[in-house]
Amino acid sequence: QWYLHLFLPEQPDLSWDEPAVEAAMHDTLRFWLDRGVDGFRMDVLHAIGKHPDLPDDPPEYLPIPHSALNHVPEVTLPRVRRLRELLDGYDGDRMMVGEVYPARHGDGRPVLRRRPGPAPLV
Repeated sequence: QWYLHLFLPEQPDLSWDEPAVEAAMHDTLRFWLDRGVDGFRMDVLHAIGKHPDLPDDPPEYLPIPHSALNHVPEVTLPRVRRLRELLDGYDGDRMMVGEVYPARHGDGRPVLRRRPGPAPLV
């Protein structure tokens, strides 16, 4: 057996392709939102969407590990939008800051130009 971990072996990666995983993460946000939390920092937010083939990184991506695997906007952005919609369903202002890093220099510019985006502070 094997499992995917992008960082430490003690940190197994969750598959957001599994609907129950995304639902559980939304439930976790609701738990905290219901208790008055109004902001979240989303660690490596771009990693909630992965290429379905789990490819190896090509040599030009090597300075940033797992870049080919994680940088799949067509998978990630709909999930981020659903997170944003969840926060918007609560009264008052709610904030989400996502930590992301581009696969290659300049890759982030098209996403940053989309305003308003699903997570404007990403």
